[in-house]
Amino acid sequence: MNELKKLRDRISYGIIGLLWINFVLIVVRNLVREEGTDWTMILATLALLVPATLLWTRDRTGATTRMVTSMANAATVAILVFAFQGSPLQIDIHMYFFASLAICAAWIDWRAIIGYAALVAVHHLLLYIAMPLAVFPGDSDFSRVVLHAVVLIVQSVVLIALTSAVVRAFDVSDQAVADAVAAEREAVEMADHVKRTDAAAEADRRKREAEKAREAEEVDYAVSELAKSLQKLAEGDLSERARRRAAELARDVDVRVRPPTNGEPAETARTGTRLVTITGRIASAGNDRLPAPGSVLRRVFKEKEHEVTVLPQGFEYDGKVYRSLSAVATAITGSHWNGFLFFGLTRKGVA
Repeated sequence: MNELKKLRDRISYGIIGLLWINFVLIVVRNLVREEGTDWTMILATLALLVPATLLWTRDRTGATTRMVTSMANAATVAILVFAFQGSPLQIDIHMYFFASLAICAAWIDWRAIIGYAALVAVHHLLLYIAMPLAVFPGDSDFSRVVLHAVVLIVQSVVLIALTSAVVRAFDVSDQAVADAVAAEREAVEMADHVKRTDAAAEADRRKREAEKAREAEEVDYAVSELAKSLQKLAEGDLSERARRRAAELARDVDVRVRPPTNGEPAETARTGTRLVTITGRIASAGNDRLPAPGSVLRRVFKEKEHEVTVLPQGFEYDGKVYRSLSAVATAITGSHWNGFLFFGLTRKGVA
């Protein structure tokens, strides 16, 4: 109970202070007594106060401190009553017992109240029997002791009920504070969790966006490279690797030409973006991979038309005779080409 402990801590200074106020009153009373100073009384008071004060310095609000300081207050009041022995004010000093008990009730501890009341009861009873004048002035009877005991009991019961209610109120207050702190802590934790979740979601979103951006870049790059390759393919400007692959494919192709009949116009074959024209007579069926000698092959390459004449032994191009179509294709393109593939002679019966 943090708040109750704080309250007891503040009250403890007042209760310890009250002990030393009682000591001062006892000393002053001894200084003005007709009988003179009773140093035994003063030393006995110090013997009570010093241990109680030392205990308080070590544990200001502990249960033992509350009990000892309350009973020490009751003892100092009893010594003060004894100091007024023979004085008409002695009976009035008895009221200080009840006032001091109310002050000690500020400890808000029923055990401190019972300890105080028990010491006062034992004090009254024993001294009434052993030394009546140390308790009451003049002639007294047991009924006065009983009256004081009844008042003390009633006051103690009321104070115990009051302190119990205060303790319950502090319990409820502390529980409410604890619930509020727990709720606040839970709210903070939930807020932190939401922040972490949002941060994770944001990081995941950025990661996905980065992956999509990379994929888009890769697609754009692939499309760009493909477009460049297609453009080169359209212009006949293929890489050496592509040409080798085309040559490999061409070697596996059974190329045949369907020659035109007498009087028929030359046949034109379109392969991709290449335009190939074949004119002249067609060789016999035994030599159907090539047009007959005298035939002319035309091919448009890099916006220029090239004509190749088929000879009985080779091919004539640009005033020179070549042994194969591949040699002619190499001369035209500047790199190795399969002649049949270059001139579009890739299907049987169609050129």
